[in-house]
Amino acid sequence: MFSIGDTSGRYEVAKMMVRVFPSFRKNAAVLLRDIGLDVRSEPYPADRLKYKNSKLVEYETAGGAQGLGTRHLKQDSEPIEGVAIITGAELNLVHASVRLPVNLRSLSSIIIHQVENDVAHKKFGQ
Repeated sequence: MFSIGDTSGRYEVAKMMVRVFPSFRKNAAVLLRDIGLDVRSEPYPADRLKYKNSKLVEYETAGGAQGLGTRHLKQDSEPIEGVAIITGAELNLVHASVRLPVNLRSLSSIIIHQVENDVAHKKFGQ
């Protein structure tokens, strides 16, 4: 998913910033409160977050739990892996979620790293 930070996508970007990007949390929370939304300002309890830098976080949402992975995929018993990246001057959001069968799960990290590489090489999100 790609949300553009200086259009109507700014609310989706702000929701993600409040949840998982501490350096953007304060300003994003103000934007959301201005439109009447009060979003929790901490990560989902069942998510494991791995910060690569202040604008890039890889995550795993546990099976059967609500989290970053279930923002765009249906919750079920299998875990979801993914990445969220803030990019560009407009503070856009690239958010990828991957749920694969057990026998293919090792491919999740390859997919996630490809998304990270594409963003780093400005193939999208800039």
